[in-house]
Amino acid sequence: MGEEAHFDSGWKLALTAFFKDALQLLFPQVHDLIDWEKPVVFRNTELLRIVPEAQTGKRHVDLLAEVFFIDGIPGAVFLHMEVQAQPKPLFDQRMFTYYYRLYDYYKTENIVSLAVLADADPNWRPGVYRNELAGCRLSFEFPTVKLLDLDEQILAAHPSAMALVIRAHLRALRARGNLELLAREKIALLRELRAWVYS
Repeated sequence: MGEEAHFDSGWKLALTAFFKDALQLLFPQVHDLIDWEKPVVFRNTELLRIVPEAQTGKRHVDLLAEVFFIDGIPGAVFLHMEVQAQPKPLFDQRMFTYYYRLYDYYKTENIVSLAVLADADPNWRPGVYRNELAGCRLSFEFPTVKLLDLDEQILAAHPSAMALVIRAHLRALRARGNLELLAREKIALLRELRAWVYS
C-alpha cells in the first residue's frame, strides 16, 4: 500500500471513528449545532456515486455524514468534510462542485461543506469560490481549518484520540524525508497511545 493509500485510509478511519471529537476539535461551531442524541449516518458510498471523482489515491479524503441540528432546522443536514493534503489550484472550485451536486442530489439546502487543510504550505488558504460574468455573480464560502495553525501543546492536552491523530499527521509533515526522525516520532506517539483505551 503506497503513501497515498495510507493517508486516505488513515484519515477516513479516524474521521469516521472519532467524528464527534473531530468536529469538536476542528469545527466547534458546527459541533455545537448537531443533535448528538440522534444517530449519525455516513453516506460515503453515496458520495462516490454523486461525485465519482471523489476517489482514493488523490491525496484528499471526502466524508459525507447525515446529521440533525438542534436549532429546529427541519430534516437532515448533509455534512461534507474534505481533508486536503496538497495544495490544489482549483480546490475552492471543487468544494463548490461537491456542494451543488449534493444540493441537486438530495434536493435540499441543508448542506454544510468543511475543509481540513492538511498540507505543508502555510500560505495556501482557500476558503471561497467566486465567479462573475455579465452581472451574474456567485460567491461560495466554506469553513476551513489549517492543521499547521494548531498548537501541538494544546493538542497534547486535549482529551481526544483525534488530537493524537492530528499530532501524528503534523509530526509526519515535519519528518518528511527523514526516516530516523519519523521513526522516533512514531515511537513517541505509540507510547502515548498505550495510555488510551482504544484498540
